[in-house]
Amino acid sequence: MNNSKENNFVIAFASGKGGTGKTSVALNTAKSLLNQLTLLDCDVEEPNCAIFIKGEVLEEQKVAIFSPSIDKEKCNGCGECSKFCERKALVCWGSPPICFPEMCSGCGGCKLVCPINAIDDGERIIGKIEKRSNGKINLFSGIINIGEESPVSLVKRLRKMAPKSGLVFIDAPPGTSCPTVMALHKADYVVLVTEETPFGLSDLKILIDLVKKLNIKMGAVNNRKGMGKENLKKFLEKFEIPLLCEIPFDKEIFDAYSQGELIVDKNPKYNSLFKDFGLKLLKEVEKAKKENERQ
Repeated sequence: MNNSKENNFVIAFASGKGGTGKTSVALNTAKSLLNQLTLLDCDVEEPNCAIFIKGEVLEEQKVAIFSPSIDKEKCNGCGECSKFCERKALVCWGSPPICFPEMCSGCGGCKLVCPINAIDDGERIIGKIEKRSNGKINLFSGIINIGEESPVSLVKRLRKMAPKSGLVFIDAPPGTSCPTVMALHKADYVVLVTEETPFGLSDLKILIDLVKKLNIKMGAVNNRKGMGKENLKKFLEKFEIPLLCEIPFDKEIFDAYSQGELIVDKNPKYNSLFKDFGLKLLKEVEKAKKENERQ
């Protein structure tokens, strides 16, 4: 059962692979709706939403994770911390351990298993969160530091930036790895952005399996309709997933995107298309929340 607040709609836009147009669909939908909303760019390894939500950075906060600080006066070199660490971020040869910070996930397990409390709380900055606003859309962008192995902690912190009421859009990382799971966690609804290609449907199947395991309702968007030859409608029928919108394979959309502009701002036809989709999506989310409440 979903734990989101009754007056809070949290909608995640996800894709089984990169390049399906997930960010474009999320942004155009957000821009076409009249609602004041919060947009969380959780694709922290490649955040692009700020290109389209123009404005100066209003707030910036560093994001840090736990990093072991070894008290060499206390440490007796027992090696328990090193044995516990599956990532081998701590190495011990009968003396105070050597720490490799970039390999540390920040779980804090080494501190818990230390029998003599020789490990203190240190911290390591892994990235930052920037806030922008265009008056209607409040954008929070997560930006991971180059070289960081896992952005999960940053995505988790970014999810906490969502207000407890109102409409929230999440631009999730592509794929089905841990950062995606964290971005989708406790969302009210997931929009599956896909394309009618063999790779598109293959990766979509994996994403559908993930969303089902998270017990979240979902609907699909066919982006770039006409580009591929696969039958998306027939594919979705097998999983009883509604097809909410079809966006044509149109060079005008690509031209706008390549110039840092949204097609809803350039062509009224597409503004109507995305607005209709957005309103339909909100009805689907409301229905999904009511079903969750009855469970």
